[in-house]
Amino acid sequence: MPKTSTVGEEFLLNKLSDLVREQIAQAGFTEALTFTLCSRDDVAAKLGKRIEDIPAVHISNPKTLDFQVARTTLLPGLLRTLAANKKMPSPLKLFEISDVVYADENTEIGARNIRNVLCCSLWKEIWI
Repeated sequence: MPKTSTVGEEFLLNKLSDLVREQIAQAGFTEALTFTLCSRDDVAAKLGKRIEDIPAVHISNPKTLDFQVARTTLLPGLLRTLAANKKMPSPLKLFEISDVVYADENTEIGARNIRNVLCCSLWKEIWI
């Protein structure tokens, strides 16, 4: 038995995220869980931006080119998931509620997390 007694409570942001997650799932979307680390191209070049203009947290010694920076947007992960599942029946409706990471010199660790939500759908057209 612990020598101290405490009362646990759910973090309010997580509670809100769970409520939003449930509503989006009830609307017919499937939740995707993607990696927090991604390549520099994923957060910059593929989105038409320069990596120098993005406040990304860079990994000093990445093991692969796919894990060079912490994501600053959820979009690259969901686009990869859509691309990998494009042969699935239409419509593909995906969502993700997760944190993105921004470099921030004003914080103790030099970065800050921000909770984001992103929903996207892929509809295929069939021409006869």
